[in-house]
Amino acid sequence: MLRLFFAISASIFLCGCNNLKKAIDVYDPPVLENDGSDLYYIRTRIVVEVIGGAAAKNINEIIEDLWFAEKIYSDLGIKFIISEMSLADPNQEWDGYSDLDSVKYENTMSIYYTFSKKYIPGKSPIVGMGMFPWYKNPNGIFINGHLSETNTLAHEVGHFFGLYHTFGVGEFKEDFVDDTLNEQEYLDKIGEDAFYKEYNNIMNYHWFGKNSFVTDGQINRMRHYLLKDRKSMIMDGDLRDSPNSLNIFKELFKDIPKK
Repeated sequence: MLRLFFAISASIFLCGCNNLKKAIDVYDPPVLENDGSDLYYIRTRIVVEVIGGAAAKNINEIIEDLWFAEKIYSDLGIKFIISEMSLADPNQEWDGYSDLDSVKYENTMSIYYTFSKKYIPGKSPIVGMGMFPWYKNPNGIFINGHLSETNTLAHEVGHFFGLYHTFGVGEFKEDFVDDTLNEQEYLDKIGEDAFYKEYNNIMNYHWFGKNSFVTDGQINRMRHYLLKDRKSMIMDGDLRDSPNSLNIFKELFKDIPKK
């Protein structure tokens, strides 16, 4: 198996809030110390849609996404071992990938780079979606390749490991993490004339920039769901000495169009 490791993250989240009150650990998970492992190697596959001579995302952009996500979540210690890469025709909605494809890989995180799929009338196109651990089909991350920025994948990985938006979810105006700021808390701290989009937490809809950050509380929450619901995705053994990942990645993706 060709091995490639990166740390990944993030998604723009469509909220399904009906069952929140029934799941107490969704709110405030207990503190979990690192179990002694410095790194968690996550089994990962990537699917890229291709039409004609164009890919939903080109190789250099995908590599940048992965490296950026690795940097954002370095304190969590997740590294992604890419065990499979596939090209796909753009004839599938995100729900179809979730219901028909990612469910076949329940011990794997599947990342899909697609052309525009999700659209809600009257709203902006959806750039990404990361499936929460408690979803029915929880194993996919979906990226609208032509609209996404470098930080989109990192945002969606945050959702994949249990993070909400910092501005809250549904009727709740919080993300159930003690050391992040919702909009009112940010304005109280910075001033009423401040713009919340300047709060560059990776789980806020902030203005794009490479100075995004996560908090210790968010890392703790992600570790909770990693070990509680994503543990089967962790590969055994110390893989930090895998062959040079960047070169392998380029070989793995040699068939992806460059545009």
